[in-house]
Amino acid sequence: MKKHFQSASNQKVLSLAVALAISSVASPTAFAQAAKDAAATDPDKLETVVVSAQRRDEEMQKVPISITTLSAKEIEQKQVRRLEDLKFDVPNMVIEPNTGTSSGAKIFMRGVGTDESLFSADPSVAIYIDDVYIPRQTGAMFDLFDVQRIEVLRGPQGTLYGRNATGGAIRYVTVKPTGNEKFEIDGRIGNLGRQDIRASIGAKLGESVDATFAVMSKNRDGYLTDLTNGGKVNDEQVYGARASFAMNFGAATRATLTLDSVKQRSGPTYASGILDPAAAAAAGRPVNNADGNLLTIETNLPNGINNLDQSGISFVTTTDLGGMDWRNILAYRKMDNLLYIDLDGSVATRFHLFQDQKQRQNSYETQLVSTGAGALKWTGGLFFFNEKNDQPTRQDIFATGSTSFINQKTNASAGYGQAEFNFNPVWKAIGGVESN
Repeated sequence: MKKHFQSASNQKVLSLAVALAISSVASPTAFAQAAKDAAATDPDKLETVVVSAQRRDEEMQKVPISITTLSAKEIEQKQVRRLEDLKFDVPNMVIEPNTGTSSGAKIFMRGVGTDESLFSADPSVAIYIDDVYIPRQTGAMFDLFDVQRIEVLRGPQGTLYGRNATGGAIRYVTVKPTGNEKFEIDGRIGNLGRQDIRASIGAKLGESVDATFAVMSKNRDGYLTDLTNGGKVNDEQVYGARASFAMNFGAATRATLTLDSVKQRSGPTYASGILDPAAAAAAGRPVNNADGNLLTIETNLPNGINNLDQSGISFVTTTDLGGMDWRNILAYRKMDNLLYIDLDGSVATRFHLFQDQKQRQNSYETQLVSTGAGALKWTGGLFFFNEKNDQPTRQDIFATGSTSFINQKTNASAGYGQAEFNFNPVWKAIGGVESN
């Protein structure tokens, strides 16, 4: 049983959640083997952490970059439920929702970042889900489920992760199909109508196809009271699903097909008013907190909208060529975000914003990665990316405004390479190049 408490400002708002997790493994010998392995392991020896930050599996201590890694166990223990929770465990990192949205993420690493969810502004911190690039801040505030680990790379990562990684990169590594049968379920209930559930299944389909299936839902009532219209705002409603299938082709190639979908109906995030009448009069500002309560708001837009639908499909192949791996990553993703929000925090129409974004992307990446045990290790690849955005936008400033139709098409390609030479166990030289 777990208890989780939250407070908002200095108000006495308590959020209590109770979690229950159940997991089972089909093979009963697995527990006996695990106990045997644990007994044979030196209890004082640190666990070896393997990461793929440089596009190859390596021990984290041997990766010459500033990196923080959270395993699935640590993610659960530290209650990292969505992207913004990483800020409590990763140094030099700030993550907050974009203004007015519950699904957009503005990320800063070491002071480098971008605070603009409009698609014409590229982010400064790259997000990858299993090597598939997520190019927009809108929809990037992912809820975590069925994740094997998270890798956060701080500092410029342009050689292997492109021009939009000047601040760093975040890599989600999801659970891969292995053929082992499993069933895991995790539930949380609490006040404010809190009801969360996550479940995952591992199975083998037929003789050759390994599969995993995972679902999640998150629901919570709003915690701010709308004085103008009654009711609550700033609620959460998120639903997600992922399915992966993998099989071997011959002795050297393994292929993985992954499909995912997320649906969010949380509504926009209303800001809490802070200027009471006396403070507003002294500052010459309009009143936006008439009752002096930080947990109440006023708005003449009771039916604000922040509907998000995104989905994707990826196909990855890995072929052992003897001394090197050849990887191919083909992906397609789409996102629709309908946003209508009151940004002035008053009963007057001072500033309302309407946006209807539709984003589509295709990408293909091919890599050659050395796997030998020699002193020289290298990675090389080609990356091709195509994206289309359409976004009707309207700003209602004191009255209903006119709609602007904004669209953008992006075509990008790049070649990159990185090599590492180990002179001895202590000294090494690393060099890289990128062209786009």
